[in-house]
Amino acid sequence: MGSTKATLITGGGRLRYEKTVKKLKAEVILGSPNAGCSGVGICRVMAATKQIDCPCPSVTTWVGITESGRVQFAFIKSAMDEKMIRRHFRWALFQVLEAYEMPLHITRYLKSPGLLIEPGIYTVWDTPDRLIVEF
Repeated sequence: MGSTKATLITGGGRLRYEKTVKKLKAEVILGSPNAGCSGVGICRVMAATKQIDCPCPSVTTWVGITESGRVQFAFIKSAMDEKMIRRHFRWALFQVLEAYEMPLHITRYLKSPGLLIEPGIYTVWDTPDRLIVEF
């Protein structure tokens, strides 16, 4: 994990991640909502200015909308330890087991109502300071 440029690690047919047109800083709790935020996926997303009322570890993340309308999460590497990176981003893939509907305050800010992250396995782009996933 420490390449000098973001490249496609696996599948998808695209050579790089897209530029975001609008983004905000958020705190993301990784895990599965129905498993009490254990496991893999997206458990909660909160604006970075909101008080976190959960004992689960969170990751500072830039959440944005790409030019083609996809949701992009740019997870800040320095906000995670190696164990968390291995658990959630192993093999340059990010798995979502349960659908996650983005909170209203975030979709309003991004001007993209009804954002839903569907279950699936997503490519991770590894940059020097971020792990980027597009949903």
